[in-house]
Amino acid sequence: MIKINREEKTDYSLSFQNTNDEVKISLEEKKELQDKFNKYLDKNSNGEDSDLTKALKEITLSQMNRFYSLMENSNFSLKDKEVEDFVNKQLERATNSKDGDELKKSEKFYTYYKDKFLKLDKKEMKVAFEIMKDLVRYYEGVEKIESIDGILKNLNEKEVDK
Repeated sequence: MIKINREEKTDYSLSFQNTNDEVKISLEEKKELQDKFNKYLDKNSNGEDSDLTKALKEITLSQMNRFYSLMENSNFSLKDKEVEDFVNKQLERATNSKDGDELKKSEKFYTYYKDKFLKLDKKEMKVAFEIMKDLVRYYEGVEKIESIDGILKNLNEKEVDK
């Protein structure tokens, strides 16, 4: 019988060996952390959207959900190095993807996250992710409504032309 020596496959997923309890945040703490987070969303001096807002408008909800679920499954207690490795892998994948690809659009988000959010504590990270996830949902909803509105306007214009 022939014996084949195979190399062990590399596991690129994040390890969830941390058994910490769920992150618990009081209502007062949550409000305080939300107010603190708003500085990232404030418009700049030119009246333009913040860099985070621009990045959140481009990332898809599925990409945000994937990142959020990785963090949530670990109770927001992954080691900084593990999160940084994940963000770096996502940045590398985004950089290597083609222009116009959904993954390419997430590059701004992961770059911003790497620069601003890697050193947040568990509670800050949980609140930040909840807000960012809600904003991505909002931006995608607005985009869908605007596209439907555009379609309806085109239909109305065609009916008027007849």
